[in-house]
Amino acid sequence: MSDAPPDDKLALTAKERILLHLKEYWKYRNEFETPGEVTQRGISEATGLGLSHIPRTLKSMKGDGMIVESKNYISGQKRRYKTYFLSDEGIKLAQKILGDIGSRDIETDAGPKPLSEILIENRYKSPLSVILSIIDGKALPEKTKTERFIVGEIPYPDVFVSRIEELEDLGEIVDSPEAKVIIVYGSRGYGTTALTAKFIEGAKENWSIIWLRLDSTQHVLEELAGMLSKADIGAKIREPGDLVAALTGRNVIVVFDGYFHVPDETVEFFADMVAAMKESQYLKMIVTAREDTPSYNRFYTIMDIDDSTVRELHIRGLDIGAFRELLDEKDIDEDALRRLYMFTRGKPSILKMIAGGDAAGLKNEAMFTPEEIKLMMYLKGQIKG
Repeated sequence: MSDAPPDDKLALTAKERILLHLKEYWKYRNEFETPGEVTQRGISEATGLGLSHIPRTLKSMKGDGMIVESKNYISGQKRRYKTYFLSDEGIKLAQKILGDIGSRDIETDAGPKPLSEILIENRYKSPLSVILSIIDGKALPEKTKTERFIVGEIPYPDVFVSRIEELEDLGEIVDSPEAKVIIVYGSRGYGTTALTAKFIEGAKENWSIIWLRLDSTQHVLEELAGMLSKADIGAKIREPGDLVAALTGRNVIVVFDGYFHVPDETVEFFADMVAAMKESQYLKMIVTAREDTPSYNRFYTIMDIDDSTVRELHIRGLDIGAFRELLDEKDIDEDALRRLYMFTRGKPSILKMIAGGDAAGLKNEAMFTPEEIKLMMYLKGQIKG
């Protein structure tokens, strides 16, 4: 709790409203196409300022070095419009405004609460929209408080090395308010399932988890309806929109593991999920998928990427340092290590088979010939001279 007294006179000037609004769109400043929210009309609608007053205020802010004006194509439009982005000075001012008012206590049903804490609780909304709701006396959307639950069998990895950067990237995407659907792509054996399970292992403290393995599921919607029942969520699930409505606001991550060759019915289900999730809150969907998933099985469009509803994370093979760690042969000859690395292309699944001496797995799952398997086992046993 802050030491500042409760202040029911929270207010923002026109310039402060515009600064806080445009702060959310600074990342688009160098894009060929930009969102409509950075046009005069978009600024007017987001800030609650009259459209007739916007040009004069923007002109003044431009003269003060707070914003820069340009002309850009707007998503879905055929001509260019005047667009406005914060300058470096404008960014500093917007951050200062949030810092200054963040310590103010706001009266809530539970008593005074710092504005900064309210903004964190409503992090999936823009700070300006939350502040304007307070100023206008509107009720803020309450985050549903529910018991955490985990439904489904999560294949936590026994051994996990490296991938620190990928875990951080995944966490950053999940924390992004705009991102609703995250696709983790990787070639077969690159560890998309292990990476996602490792991420979930840390995320389950703050999120409820539903994990569904697709290759063992024929009717996805029916399976999910049963899983919701296990989580004591009573809802009739007839279509993807029902599922999203039942889960939104509950702080849930739904993981669909193993998307590759799927029937048309499943593709349609996922396409409907993407559409339904655009307006959801506190709900994320992670899909692990093969890098070579056929184009006819793709369930989202370039527009879903452009508006950040869908984000992609592509993972590659392990680097040679992580490769050595997972092989667990500290004294292996360097040349033998490099040759093994070239054989496996850094695939963790193949490396685990080599480390465990799993010749059957290398033959049946990784499709190596007996001669190649014999060579790899030989290289594994080469010790530094």
